Amino acid sequence: MQKSTKKWLAASLVAALVVGFAPQASSATTTINYWYWKENPSSTVVRDLAVKFEAKTGIHVNISDDVTSANYFNNLTNAIAAGNAPDATELNTPQLPQLLKANALAPLNANIKTWSKSSDVTSSLWKWVKSADGKTTYALPWKYLMFLMLYRKDTFAAAGIKVPTTQKEFLAAAAKLYKPDKGQYAFNLRGANGSDQWASFMVAGGAKFTNISGDIAFDSQLTRDANNIYISSYKYAPPSTITSNSGTALVNELEAGVTAMVINHIGGARALKNPANVGFAPIPSRKGGDARTTYMGTMNMNAILNTSKQKDAAFKWISYLAENEAQLAVAQSKEGFLPVTNTVAADPSFKDDAAFQLSAQLAQHPTLAWPTVPGTTIVATTAWAPAMQSALLGKSTSDDMVRAVAAALAQR
Repeated sequence: MQKSTKKWLAASLVAALVVGFAPQASSATTTINYWYWKENPSSTVVRDLAVKFEAKTGIHVNISDDVTSANYFNNLTNAIAAGNAPDATELNTPQLPQLLKANALAPLNANIKTWSKSSDVTSSLWKWVKSADGKTTYALPWKYLMFLMLYRKDTFAAAGIKVPTTQKEFLAAAAKLYKPDKGQYAFNLRGANGSDQWASFMVAGGAKFTNISGDIAFDSQLTRDANNIYISSYKYAPPSTITSNSGTALVNELEAGVTAMVINHIGGARALKNPANVGFAPIPSRKGGDARTTYMGTMNMNAILNTSKQKDAAFKWISYLAENEAQLAVAQSKEGFLPVTNTVAADPSFKDDAAFQLSAQLAQHPTLAWPTVPGTTIVATTAWAPAMQSALLGKSTSDDMVRAVAAALAQR
């Protein structure tokens, strides 16, 4: 069920899946290669920003964006093993730790000291892009999000029930919303690639990844209680949920009325074609979301590969993406996400954006992210899906699943 960290990066060179790059622009004095995944397939915002960046700096950015988030990390690690890594890359929180262990990323402390716009980055977000000891910064904040529950307003109204605030209410609501004879299901688990969504439910239920000393403390009674509820909701889920690995598919099924609730984020809200039918709520928690409730967030960040021969140019690009022009464009685009600069976070254009405002509100609560330990990447890439699917199929218990995830997290 789990792979060693050595096997994780030692991919076969012959089998390496390297994403193709666009032709280099002959007129540019410097060219860098940048990889990222689109949250929305039709989005052109990053390519548009690259055009503006080249006009400002003369640096041409070859963008590769045709790999989905589900396949992205495997492609990147294969490319690193093959010696074909890009200069800069997008990462999310669970992907950072293993790349740090493999010494694949360039430290950015010196660059940040001379970056004039660094002070506008929201100070609390720097912790998300540092080494576990907090001494070295290996990425720049780019897109921040809090996990939300998206729900069908009309489906809830027809069932005559309120949106659940506690996890016990969530399970009771799922039972009432489940009408398979009408093609209506309650909640989509995303069983093949949904570790973030699942973890956000665990955290709202009181789970902690580590204790004060930094030791893995995930296998707690609170985690088990939350997981029992989550696993129990499977009987009210659509048949496809056990193999579902696409956030876009979750949103599509919600809009089609196939499911009444999903866990997603502001990017999912941006993908809605008819947002009037969809509401946004905090993820149901153990006590109902009072001010002490901890919620889970995550960071999409940009890092520079150690193998890059254009590190200075690459830093200019990823720092540009973390400045106000790019931040406003991304936050207003179909890509969604909360901005990482104070200036854009206060922009009045988001005043009536319900998903944005709820995300910002939840970010004021105590927040947790996956810890910067190698086991986090192991959970996200190899351990979580088989543990979840085994529990859903009754081959193991819910508590077995929690123990498996805790054991994977503890790997070094």
